[in-house]
Amino acid sequence: TISLLINVLSKKGLYHADYGEVAHTLGVIAEVRPDLITPNTISTLVNTLKREKDRLDSVSYKPFAYTLGIIAEVKPELITSDTISTLADILMKKGLFVSTYIALADAIGFIAQNCSDPIAQQAFSHLIAILKMEGLDYQLSHLAVANVLNSIAQSKPKLITADAILPL
Repeated sequence: TISLLINVLSKKGLYHADYGEVAHTLGVIAEVRPDLITPNTISTLVNTLKREKDRLDSVSYKPFAYTLGIIAEVKPELITSDTISTLADILMKKGLFVSTYIALADAIGFIAQNCSDPIAQQAFSHLIAILKMEGLDYQLSHLAVANVLNSIAQSKPKLITADAILPL
């Protein structure tokens, strides 16, 4: 089943909702059978996000964020720097739904909370960098990131250092 889903995600030019449904299904599988999730699962999810970034819409991004967040919780050792930067790039897009910004920020937050250093620190740094961005178009990203930083401060306070937050 996993290999079939991975093959679907690997196809170019599908309808954007199809990618979202497959990503969501992988997330459900990750929750109940994390042993089936492999590095290839992560790389295919991330590569699909990169390849289809101009075709996916706000609704389609949410299942990817959900799935990557679940994987960060159940198999944190599979998360890479590429996963973080891809999610952060999408989080900086303009015109997404509020719930999509929240889902993306939550996924990065799950990475920061569940992964070991240096991956956790990279996730935290990306969130801080987004918070530093200026302009009214980033207010929704800022709101989502601020909520996640609150969770990180409670669950993994060692990531909150003076060097990280003083420039804010």
